[in-house]
Amino acid sequence: MKKYNILLILFILFTTASCSGLLDEDPRGDVAGSNFFTDEENALSNINDLYNAFGDANVYSRQAMIVMEFGTDLGTRSPSDNWPTLDPIATYTHDASAQRIWWVWRDSYKYIRNANLSIASIENMDASLFKHAGKERLLAEARFIRGFLYFHLTNFFGDLPVITEPAEDLNSLLHLSRTPASQIRKEIVLADMQYAADHLPEFDEYSSNDAGRISRSTAIGMMAKVYLFEKDYAKCAELCKTLYSEGKRGLLNQYADVFDSKYNNSKESLLAIQSLIEKKESPAQTTCYGDFTEDDDSPYNNGSAIAPLLPFASYYVPKEDQWYDTENDNRWGFNFRLASESKYKELIDGTGTSAKHLGAGIKYKGEIVRMPYIVKFCDVNNRRPDRSGTSLNFPILRWSDVLLMYAEALNEQGNTGEAFTYINEVRKRAYTNKDNTLNPGWELKGLSQSELRTAILKERALELCFEGHRKFDLSRTGTLEAAIKGVTHLDDIEFLFSEAYYPKEAARNVHSWHRLFGVPTSEITLNSNLLPQNEGY
Repeated sequence: MKKYNILLILFILFTTASCSGLLDEDPRGDVAGSNFFTDEENALSNINDLYNAFGDANVYSRQAMIVMEFGTDLGTRSPSDNWPTLDPIATYTHDASAQRIWWVWRDSYKYIRNANLSIASIENMDASLFKHAGKERLLAEARFIRGFLYFHLTNFFGDLPVITEPAEDLNSLLHLSRTPASQIRKEIVLADMQYAADHLPEFDEYSSNDAGRISRSTAIGMMAKVYLFEKDYAKCAELCKTLYSEGKRGLLNQYADVFDSKYNNSKESLLAIQSLIEKKESPAQTTCYGDFTEDDDSPYNNGSAIAPLLPFASYYVPKEDQWYDTENDNRWGFNFRLASESKYKELIDGTGTSAKHLGAGIKYKGEIVRMPYIVKFCDVNNRRPDRSGTSLNFPILRWSDVLLMYAEALNEQGNTGEAFTYINEVRKRAYTNKDNTLNPGWELKGLSQSELRTAILKERALELCFEGHRKFDLSRTGTLEAAIKGVTHLDDIEFLFSEAYYPKEAARNVHSWHRLFGVPTSEITLNSNLLPQNEGY
């Protein structure tokens, strides 16, 4: 490994002004310091800073989460929200200059840069300096995070400029061309995650003080997801089988348990944004999903940016068009709540003053109805008094996701009969009551390969809704355009206090090339080698 002049590199990096995502100064999660990687304690501290990438507002949570969930067949921009910059994203009228998309690019590359610095520094440290965490473990954590970020960016932008070492010549970064997304995943992402899988302890081998750190099964589970996106179903199934056979991971008894902070970092949680309630910052989900109220008077009162679509979340639409089995699937009653009937009566009577906080009022076939809102992240027993946050971790990868990946990978290989086992594990829990009685309708059977493919994609929506998966699921399966255009009752639903119903606009504007975002215009201005631009931008 080439030895780098770290101090010189750091001086250049942190004194160079630029608006490039590869070069820009990093206001948070920075690995730089006067005692940069002089001992294990310092190295560990900087690896801990890298974990901030998961909860960074612009990388994976908050604003980034909004972008990952907007404009799907599940949710749209909340009409009571006051972020007009989100309108183009919700309605598929955005272009490559969209600020919130650029933030994902910019801040992800900041953490990639920091990961590269961390990896180079630790590699050049003597192993004898590591007495507790160990050199290989810290390297593995840094490499996993770098691999995760490159995978995340390929899902947003496709082909990317790649840098895996600290840059000695910063000008060279302005001449990088884009590497194909598939190559990045195979040569960088999977290599980083394989290293992590080979050198990390299992989650139950960490001390309680290290709960929530990346583990061996985290790396294996994410590798399975990468292979799924690459359509290498045999390798995806192999990795899922490995985890399943070991028996360490599994489902909690109740779906609601996943969203109870006393079960944070349980056997079901392979990777999660750790709660920040003990700090001044709000947890990642706050600005996406509102004020964690236990009542239903003002569900959109505190900045909820995402509104679930009526066909997905409500029982107002005809039964044949409902996503959930609202009588038997306990996830529906847990994921959503309807704004109070009394408040809607005030809205109808014209006597209420908080109508906008009820989802701005929804009309279905000319009648005002109660708007559904998201409550699955509302851990009311562990929250701040001002409702601005809870102790609940935010899931990135959990066991039910692995089970559904396993089912999908098996089905795509023609092993449809075996695939039922794993999707039905997820469904059985969803249909199980608190007294352990089982509601009817949970078991899927007798479907063809094509029918099960559709059922698995739907099950992912029912189980993982608003956890940051739907946009990428639709994009990787080539179903984004059809799904958005297929939202039922677009002409029957309107917002009372908005000029447009965003899903209707989205259906008019969406194209197949919207599976990717455009490379930010500001980056192409700095580096024309990033051309050609993604289709449609």
